Amino acid sequence: MDALWAGLIDDAVMLPPAEASAEQAAAEHLEHRQAWYAEAVGPLVVPDDQLAAVDRAFGDLGAGPVDVQAVNTTGAGGLVSLTGRTFENLTIVSVESPLRDLSDLAGNAARVVAAARELPSDVGVFVELPAHHGWERALETVEAEGLSGMIRTSDDPAGPNSITLHDQLRVLVEADLPFKVAGGLHHAWADSSTYGNVEINRHGFVTVMAALLAVVDGANPDEVDRLLDLTDTAALTALLDGWGEAEKRKIRRRFLGFDCDGVTDPIDDLVRLGQLHRG
Repeated sequence: MDALWAGLIDDAVMLPPAEASAEQAAAEHLEHRQAWYAEAVGPLVVPDDQLAAVDRAFGDLGAGPVDVQAVNTTGAGGLVSLTGRTFENLTIVSVESPLRDLSDLAGNAARVVAAARELPSDVGVFVELPAHHGWERALETVEAEGLSGMIRTSDDPAGPNSITLHDQLRVLVEADLPFKVAGGLHHAWADSSTYGNVEINRHGFVTVMAALLAVVDGANPDEVDRLLDLTDTAALTALLDGWGEAEKRKIRRRFLGFDCDGVTDPIDDLVRLGQLHRG
């Protein structure tokens, strides 16, 4: 498998909107791990209050230890509590920790960073940086500690639009901060869905990659926004075919992966774009 796709898709089936049970998530994740596209799948993303249930589910299936990414749901103190927990059938390889104090993102980041020091050195930490006033100062704190960032390309109508995402990509690149992405990245290209009476425009993981590369290479803002909004699959295929190893390294050194509650959706898109071939 091309290194561009290796470990790219973190299995977030336990997170909204899917919210699969521990038993269902464990069974499905093991199926992904045994499928022809297994190299593209990262860890199972598990809320910290469901780690024990997932541990039992893997044990019941005779599997383990299985890599998982814990989601810290209780603030900086939740990171510290993870250090004292042990499991038989799962291994916490990384943690997502969102910043929730929008009135003081920098202070919140400092508390998370301090708590993260208590974790084993081989556990990666992704600090979610909300698209909100003060996020750049929080990013500086995360970068100085050598942690990774996380941004959300939300399908929520209150979430970032393409301009905000463009700005976040620019700042992440300037800070040279590796990051992962969450929030609605089911497809390779931009698409839209209707929730109630609201039409939601969602980004694609390949279009975000393309925009990231454009920012790294110094493209003008209009070109970055054009790439973020790209829906033409033929144009995307041509774009991907034009990336050499240098371009792919530029992308994956920064773009570490993305959460997806439907792993086979991006896999199907990569097949359609000619990037993966069913085994």
